[in-house]
Amino acid sequence: MVPNQVWIGYITYLIRQGGRWLYLATWLDRHSRKIVWFGASDEALRTCALAMP
Repeated sequence: MVPNQVWIGYITYLIRQGGRWLYLATWLDRHSRKIVWFGASDEALRTCALAMP
């Protein structure tokens, strides 16, 4: 396996004070198992997951 060929995405839902949700999206490199990118948003889930630079 070669680095930067396969990324794995995870999305976690966290509940904040007041009952609002925070969405945390994380992209991992499958080869190195290191975080390539992460982002958090309290808006729509796709905003967080697709905002990767």
